Amino acid sequence: MNESGIYTSADLKPYQSRLSELKSIIKEGDPQNKMDKEERRGTAEECDEELEREIAMTKLMYDKWDACGKRFLSLPPLTPSSDLMITDEDSE
Repeated sequence: MNESGIYTSADLKPYQSRLSELKSIIKEGDPQNKMDKEERRGTAEECDEELEREIAMTKLMYDKWDACGKRFLSLPPLTPSSDLMITDEDSE
């Protein structure tokens, strides 16, 4: 979309919706929002390693989500006439 510069607000809605869904999924899986250390199985050392991996993966996912969000927000803003660029001849 950014390369062609041709899109409407209707084209953007699914992307915006999916970004919101993805953030919710990442938040839900965030180890800091999940069970505390006592609820984890294994030794304290295993729990610490698992928690570190989960925190690193969550940070990676947030970073990727953030990059996608920035890219989405960097699209040129639509003008009110942008949605009206399709002529009546095109719809027939």
